[in-house]
Amino acid sequence: MKVAFEDVLNEIKDYDLFTINVSSVNYVENQILVGEIEIFSSEKVYLTLSTDPSASVRDAIRKPTFNFNTDIFDKRLNDIPYFDFKIKRYTLL
Repeated sequence: MKVAFEDVLNEIKDYDLFTINVSSVNYVENQILVGEIEIFSSEKVYLTLSTDPSASVRDAIRKPTFNFNTDIFDKRLNDIPYFDFKIKRYTLL
């Protein structure tokens, strides 16, 4: 399901914290990145991720490839494979 970026911004404008969860029936064959990412309205980002294609979320938490608390401007986010993170400044009304 594709959702317009503006619709997402409108939906989350009243939240301080939100998470993105994605699931797929054929995840084992297609999984390239697994874990947890929290993005706060304060521009903080907490993430624990694994690039191990056989890892579960529990495995990623126990033995992550990437594990840090930072902000959305941290250049390390660009080093995470399969994670396309673009910063755009929008004013939430």
